[in-house]
Amino acid sequence: MVFCAEHPEPLEGAEQFLTQVVDVPLLAFDASHLGVLDSLSQVSDTGLARRFQNIASTLPWAESHRMPGMGDKAALCDLNAVFEFKGIAVGLLYLNKNVEYPQHDHAPQELYLVLSGTAAWRYGGNEDYKIVPPGNLIYNQPFDLHGVRNGGAPLVALYVLWGFD
Repeated sequence: MVFCAEHPEPLEGAEQFLTQVVDVPLLAFDASHLGVLDSLSQVSDTGLARRFQNIASTLPWAESHRMPGMGDKAALCDLNAVFEFKGIAVGLLYLNKNVEYPQHDHAPQELYLVLSGTAAWRYGGNEDYKIVPPGNLIYNQPFDLHGVRNGGAPLVALYVLWGFD
């Protein structure tokens, strides 16, 4: 994330994550499975995606509060339940193919690193959706309306939020 950040704002979030992820304490947690994870075999378009495949079933997954009852289509993994991060919220977004994650906004700044899948993202204050392939960063300022329309393969993205009041 740090190497991909081209502006001071996303670099700030990437650096906060980097300084903590090196020595972050591991917490006790229980793994959970949702139906969307049945498509894990289709997540393989990058090296990071293949590493994700190896650990995904050991993580605590939950339905998104923005998509209740849709655990076969989308899931979130709250990595703050796995690691003792301070002042940042870190997680994984997993969308099955051809699924749209609803537009929303929030006060904290947000950075996504696309690990797998190519999707159309609305981000950064733009009104249009733009195609973003794996390996790219997406940055949202506070209250930027954003969402994602996934394509023909599962999407996996790491997210970091910071700037909580």
